[in-house]
Amino acid sequence: MGRQHFWYILATCTFFTSCSQTNALLDPYAFAPCLPNAMWNQNTHESCLISSEYFSIYLPKDFANKELSLAELIDIALYNNPITKTSWAEARSKAATYAKTQSAYLPKVDATYQYLRDRSTFSLSESVTIPYLLTTYGPEVNVSYTLLDFGQRQANSESALQGLLFSDLSHNRTIQTAMQKVMDDYYDYLYAKELLLALEADLENASTTLASAKEKSKQGVFAMGDVSQAKTQFIQAKILVIQQKRAVSVSFSKLAKDAGLPANLSFSVQSLPEKIQTDSILNDIDSLVEKAQKERFDLQAAIANVAQKKADLNKAYSLYYPNVEASFDLGKDSYSHNIDEDYHWALLFKLELPIFQGFFRQNEVREKKANLEKSAAELLHKELSLISEVNDAHASFLSAKDSLGFSEEYVKEATLQYKIALENYRFGTSTILDVLSAQSSLADARSKLAEAKKNWYQSIADIDYATGALGKTD
Repeated sequence: MGRQHFWYILATCTFFTSCSQTNALLDPYAFAPCLPNAMWNQNTHESCLISSEYFSIYLPKDFANKELSLAELIDIALYNNPITKTSWAEARSKAATYAKTQSAYLPKVDATYQYLRDRSTFSLSESVTIPYLLTTYGPEVNVSYTLLDFGQRQANSESALQGLLFSDLSHNRTIQTAMQKVMDDYYDYLYAKELLLALEADLENASTTLASAKEKSKQGVFAMGDVSQAKTQFIQAKILVIQQKRAVSVSFSKLAKDAGLPANLSFSVQSLPEKIQTDSILNDIDSLVEKAQKERFDLQAAIANVAQKKADLNKAYSLYYPNVEASFDLGKDSYSHNIDEDYHWALLFKLELPIFQGFFRQNEVREKKANLEKSAAELLHKELSLISEVNDAHASFLSAKDSLGFSEEYVKEATLQYKIALENYRFGTSTILDVLSAQSSLADARSKLAEAKKNWYQSIADIDYATGALGKTD
């Protein structure tokens, strides 16, 4: 009969927990991204690699002998970047925390085996006692289960689940941020290289202008002041080239660092295409904001954070309610001299009613309410920031598109102006100031074109990042 009671209690506990159990207990990591370079999809509960081409190796096999594309740099960065590894580990930790909360839905089963050697005495009379030794040993099983707690387990589990969701979504946004950094670094590096080429072309123009001034000076046509002015411009151009070479090195180091590579490792990257297509169709600002509100992982994480704080508040309120627990013990003791009992069992139902705890529960509710208000304010701030970021990215895109077209025309006209001014100077129909002015205009035009190209590509990346579409496959 005792064994029947034991299995009855165990079956009852299992029945009560069957509806709330998930496989988080057995495989908590299934609720987190599978790799540092994988995103977690909360709708399908599956991981999705951003790119799987290089995730299993540190670098591509032909790394030293090829020009890396932007996509390949992102692959390398997502595998090597320590920031994504940190957020991934945090998500896995929260998955295990959530799994622990599920344990409360299952009965707790403990098994013990005791061995007791006891010396005592038996009194035959006031003057006569007989000492004896008694050995007691045997197994015992205890099954305990919380039958009713008025939502404490559910609130605790919901809080952990929302915390896990927050970490998963934050990891997804961390991946997008890592991608955005590599893209910005990539475009900054190529911009620095293109600006260096522009400054070297300016130096060549300055050298040509200086040579023309020296030739005129030898012929005695113009004063030596022309040579001095042309030489000043030449030296300035030379200094700018030297400074820009350092800027190229610095931008390369930043690209390598954000890609998770040592800065002293030599590698090459693909250049931007010569012809840039600017016929991209951009949705209106309201459509972009609506898209961002649906797809931004950090906004979804902020929503999950509010839900977690609501669950924490519910848990605090549940502390005012009683707990109903059941405990069942089953065991068998054996004694020395080959004496065995049949078995023993004990069934306990316990009602725990909270009465006073030094105002702990009241202050717990106050704390959780304040945390909820804070998370709600953070959510509002996040949404306002999101709208601002989308608006800025939209404006930058339109500005970059117009600037690129005008910058190309500016270079074309400035080049023609410089050629005309130089020819006129050689024929004596203009001054050195006309040539230097045209030369400065051409240098400015080249610089602005290089910057316009960078801004164009970055504006496209910024739109994807601001709307949350960066790296998404669906």
